[in-house]
Amino acid sequence: GPPGIQGEQGEQGEQGVPGPPGSGGKLMFFAKHTFSLNGAGATTFISPIHIEDGPEGAELVGVIPVPCTMTSMAIRQFGLTGATTATFTFRKGTAIPLTDTAMACTVSSGTAFCTDTDTIVMNTGDLFTFKMVYTAGGSSSDTYLTTLICE
Repeated sequence: GPPGIQGEQGEQGEQGVPGPPGSGGKLMFFAKHTFSLNGAGATTFISPIHIEDGPEGAELVGVIPVPCTMTSMAIRQFGLTGATTATFTFRKGTAIPLTDTAMACTVSSGTAFCTDTDTIVMNTGDLFTFKMVYTAGGSSSDTYLTTLICE
């Protein structure tokens, strides 16, 4: 015979077992900076997310989109000559000027790579940048690759 009419919807079943926790994920921020360190030693600020450098301001900061903990900073330099050193300090805050953190490392003409694995708690909306303090450099351009990982 012909099919019957649709029956009434039954009651909702019990909630299933929760799934396993996610892997958490990581945020990675990186940038390349090329400029000359000619002249006397100085301090400048460099963006952790694009090629800008100069006085600390809104164009030089990144913004944290979700809470995480900054767990790793790595700096690689190319082109330093003579007795040049460049110290990078990770800065954070909710307004400019930002504040230095314990995360810092130094590259030089003798040591082209540095890292720091201090942990820095970051909240949604926090701003962050690098402060770079350097001694006089050679006449050529120097290139810095910067990387940060927030988990």
